[in-house]
Amino acid sequence: MENKHIVAIAGFGLLILLMVLLVFQSTKTPKMGEDLTGLNIGQGATPTPVLVTELSGRDLNVGSSSAAVVVGDSVTVHYIGAFMDGKIFDSSYQANKPITFQVGAGQVIKGVDQGIVGMKIGGKRQIQIPADLAYGAAGQGNVIPPNTPLIFEIELMDLKSAAAPSPSPEVSGDPSITPAESPVPSI
Repeated sequence: MENKHIVAIAGFGLLILLMVLLVFQSTKTPKMGEDLTGLNIGQGATPTPVLVTELSGRDLNVGSSSAAVVVGDSVTVHYIGAFMDGKIFDSSYQANKPITFQVGAGQVIKGVDQGIVGMKIGGKRQIQIPADLAYGAAGQGNVIPPNTPLIFEIELMDLKSAAAPSPSPEVSGDPSITPAESPVPSI
């Protein structure tokens, strides 16, 4: 009879342990690089205070192109934006819509502008951005509180070099005919 009580208590303890593990598994914080399917990005994300004083990054994948991003280039990237504790607040992967911007033109936050320099097509980089290079003292609406450092994971999809030569004005292989004189209609 005594063995039945021990087995019953052990079974009950195991059942409680499994329930606790199930609860923690279903409420885990998504980490950078995880599959984002089905997540409610930005729902209940509260940043954890962390002091990040300078821009830093690490390549998760270097990429394979010979050209690397420089200021002035036009780039197309996928990104995940998260707080320092890993809670995601935005992602281009969610809608499968990468963004395109000119590096250094102020079209994205300064930390992203500066943090992608040197990346190659196919590369993926995780960048820690101090608050002053993110949204600063103003924050961003009710999503990002003031003075909040951020983490971005950036994947470089395409790069159009600012140093690319401009197309020649010649038309139909005849260098003496300019586009204005060409019989070919301009688009």
